[in-house]
Amino acid sequence: MSDEENKQVTVRRLPDGVAQTASVQSFNGQLMRLNRERFPADPVLRTGDLVEVTSSAHLYLGEVVAAQAETIAVQIEHGLDRAALALIQQVWLSPAAD
Repeated sequence: MSDEENKQVTVRRLPDGVAQTASVQSFNGQLMRLNRERFPADPVLRTGDLVEVTSSAHLYLGEVVAAQAETIAVQIEHGLDRAALALIQQVWLSPAAD
């Protein structure tokens, strides 16, 4: 089992959806099952939607492959370590040295 299991995450539809809170039910490295804490104003996520899933340590990009009530399954296409991403952003955004 992955360290991501049972963690709180946010999930949002790409490119500019509203972030929704969810908990990870299971994650095998490619398929992540999420239980969303839905509120009436939250948008519905449907099969085929491209989503971003963010945990405290990782950022994942994937596609919703199943959705039923508050539970969705996301096929993960890309995963990024947020600490490594922050280092890359620092280099990318720092002023160029002459």
